[in-house]
Order: sequence, then structure tokens, then C-alpha cells
Amino acid sequence: MNGRAGVRTIRPVDPLITEFNATHAVVLVGGEPAVLCEEAGRDGRPTVRLLSVRAFREWLRPRRADVDRWLASRDRREYPRGVVFEPDAEIAGAFNLWRGFAVEPDPAPHPEERCARFLEHLYENICQSDERLFEWVVGWLAQIVQSPRTKLGTSLFLRGKQGTGKTKVGEAMRRLLGRHYMLVSDPRYVVGRFNAHLESLLLLHADEAFFAGDPTAVGRLKDLVTGHEQVVERKGREPVVVSNYVRLLGTADSVWVVPANERERRFAVIDVGDAHERDFPYFAAIDRELDAGGASALLAYLLAYDLSALQLRQIPETPALIDQKVRSLAPEAAWWLDVLKRGELPASRFRDGRTCEVSRLVDDYIEHAQRRGTPRRASEVVLGGFLSKQVPGVERVRRTAPDGTRPWAYVFPSLAECRQTAPATFRGWNDPAADWKPADG
Repeated sequence: MNGRAGVRTIRPVDPLITEFNATHAVVLVGGEPAVLCEEAGRDGRPTVRLLSVRAFREWLRPRRADVDRWLASRDRREYPRGVVFEPDAEIAGAFNLWRGFAVEPDPAPHPEERCARFLEHLYENICQSDERLFEWVVGWLAQIVQSPRTKLGTSLFLRGKQGTGKTKVGEAMRRLLGRHYMLVSDPRYVVGRFNAHLESLLLLHADEAFFAGDPTAVGRLKDLVTGHEQVVERKGREPVVVSNYVRLLGTADSVWVVPANERERRFAVIDVGDAHERDFPYFAAIDRELDAGGASALLAYLLAYDLSALQLRQIPETPALIDQKVRSLAPEAAWWLDVLKRGELPASRFRDGRTCEVSRLVDDYIEHAQRRGTPRRASEVVLGGFLSKQVPGVERVRRTAPDGTRPWAYVFPSLAECRQTAPATFRGWNDPAADWKPADG
């Protein structure tokens, strides 16, 4: 203020400060100051790095005096509320990592005509011409762009042979989401400790990036899919809690893809058709379409897609998902399901079909577990506990065998009664009226 009341003197901003402010800012991360550096990425779009103040001063050591002047300036650009990722939102005092979509939606009518090759691939190959499945998959992709801040708690996994076009779905979404999409092929980038790369993602595409049988990954994987917040940890910095808007797309050619339980609600699993396996001209045509305006058309199509009649929080009960549920069963449950399917107890000295020695049941269980690749130590106590809990009416008795010995054995109810113990998902027997086949001792 000068001597005249109500007249404010405008203080010019130091050009040096303006220069630094154009690409740098001071932010609070986990309660500690850091320097945010904006720079052009490999695709020309802006990207962000965070450096400690010490590392920033060291990096610009030849300009140490300029750096210190900028850091000490009250005109420096700063964000006391830190770094956030909140699509389509303005957060006062925070640096928002949201950069919008990578393309503008095509304003012309009937955009589906200009991304028809990709949609045809999605319908005929990914969904194998299943109309309802196609609607769900398109709806799942559309919801990401229509409501990026609303997570549904479901994920999409595509299982199929190499060269069948599984990854084309992710490649198409990359063209739409830009920096908010990432393709990874290492488990540590999905469930690892240092996970700052997840902070600004809408879609994480995991291509053969984890193993469903890894018990250490299961909890983190489920939390990534359903959690509305996530703990982000950068090397050398305290973990911070941020919003979690990550959707998970998985592609794999392995048979066991996800840890799916009987009431699975997180993982939609689809078997991709192989009609265009290694059909390079077919997939090249899809790429050309997307690069020649098809991506903008696809974004417009997804933004306008009607989601009102779709239950996107309910995953499709596909044959591929049922297969994942079977593969995810505990060894004891998987063995028992196999016994029920074949309708025959292990070979026994008892010929009534319903009675089998305990020792032969244990041996059959161990052999089955080894065939599945899950060697398991079993005992009569462990197997007996499972059967008594799983099969009402089963009896453990000591019975005289035809050879005069008196082994401990289990006497089972009828096959129909035993099959009722299987989860409903796994029923659908080839011979529903059959009883136990007589044992061949």
C-alpha cells in the first residue's frame, strides 16, 4: 500500500520465480516438503516426478543460488494439500494428477461405425458372439470413462491362447486414457510394496503379471479391485493414503488366472476365441482404424453407451469363471469334487460302492493333490475332519473285509445325497440319477 488509502501497489514477480513456477512446485507429501517437476513424457504428454528438496538442489547444483531463491520465495508455486488424483474435480491447494482423456470424443453421429473393427473383435472373439456378455464388457469399459471416480468393485480377466487378440482391449483403452492407463507384466507392479505408479491410474492392465496360487498376493489383489482408498508408498518416503480409482484388466494364457471363491464377485473371467489366432493382418487393420480416428470414435461410443439396464457390479457366471472356482478350491475340496464327478470311491476291498478304507481314501487324496501340482501332507485326522464337516451322514467304522481283516473305513450316504454337499456352482452332473459305482478292489 502507498500513502493513499485504498490504493494497492502491485509487486512484480521475479522472472526467475516465474521460470521455475512454470515446471516446478513445492508440495507436501506425507507431511514432508518435496519438489514436483512437470516434464514432457515420451508421448509428448506432461508427466510428473517428485524429488526430495535435497535431490532437487543436487540435480540443479550449477544453479544452486537460483534454486534457493525460488524455494525461499513467497511467490513460488506450492500445494500445501499435496498431490491428489481426482478425475474431473478441482481440489483447492492440491496438485491434481488428472490430465483428462488422451483424445477428444468424436462429435459426429454413429461413432460405432468408425470403430467397427474393434467392436467386431470385442463381440466375435473376446465375447465369442455372446450378446449379453458383450453388453456387460462394453458397459464395464464405458463406466470407466463415464464415471471415473465411481468404482464398481469388479475386474475383467481375459484368458486365451497367445496371438488371439486379448491385449487389444487394453491397447484400445490406452489410446483413450493415455497416462491413466498402464500395462505391466511383473507381479510387483500389481501387488508390490512400492506402488506410486498406481496413484494416477484408471486402468491397470496386467498381462501375465501374477499367479493366482500366490497366497501373499490374494489380499492385495482383492483390495486393489474393491478398495476405495489405497496406501501409496514411494521409496524413501512415508506411505500416504490416497483415493483408489484403479480398475484391473488381466490377460493371460495360463489356465489358472484368478483366486476365485464359490461366491466370487470381483473377477469376471472370459475365455477368448481363437478364430483369428496369429492373424496379423486382421489385428493390424484394427490398429489402423484406432489410429485413424477410431480411438476418438470409441471414446464417443463409450461415453454415450446406455448403462441403465446393466448390472455391472454382478460379474457374469461364465464357464471360465466356474473353471477358476474349481482350480481355486482347497486340495481337500477339489479331491472330493472329483470323487463326486466320477461317481466312484477309490478302489476298495469292500464291494458295496459306499464303503472305503481310510488308508485308501488318504492315498487317493494325496495322489490327486500331486496331479494338481499342490503336494500336500495329509493324515487320517485331516481328511476325517474334512469329511465329517462336508458330508453329513458319513460314518467312520471298523468293518470286516472279504479277506478277513478289519480296517477302519468310511461308509458314505448315497451318491445323490453326497452330491448335495457340493456347492451349487459345481453341480450339473452327467448322470444325476446314478449311485456309487461298485468298487474294484
